[in-house]
Amino acid sequence: MKRLLTMVLVALVMGVCGSVSAAETVPLPPVVDVVKPGPEVSAEYAKFSGEWSGKWDNGCPLVIVVESIDNLGRAKIVLAQGSWPWNGKGKNPNNPFWLRLPAHFLSDKMMFERTKHSLYYESYISDKDGTMIVNRTDTRSDSRNAVYLNS
Repeated sequence: MKRLLTMVLVALVMGVCGSVSAAETVPLPPVVDVVKPGPEVSAEYAKFSGEWSGKWDNGCPLVIVVESIDNLGRAKIVLAQGSWPWNGKGKNPNNPFWLRLPAHFLSDKMMFERTKHSLYYESYISDKDGTMIVNRTDTRSDSRNAVYLNS
């Protein structure tokens, strides 16, 4: 039941934001459990809690779920990504995936990494409009991408 509620919530968020079409799917783990941060967690960290969705600049849908945050600045997240469109330039679409990853806070930024792929992520919440901005760096090619996610 919780899985169904999460899937419905993610679908609604994506539909309201207009970020991901119904034809695009982003896989999620069987159980996604967002735990509301307690009063001991700073507001600067707590604002990251919940589900966020958007698209990379290549059209690939992305969902980040911040499941829990503790008072020491550690978080548990789900990073989920759909397929990116075929660009006709020899780059095949990726396989959709989800991963559970640890994250940590450094000042007002939430940091996490996929070391297997040399990908490092830095995210922060915009004071202007409340979107989560995620910057990804690929250390193999020194390329950088950004995505704007809505809760």
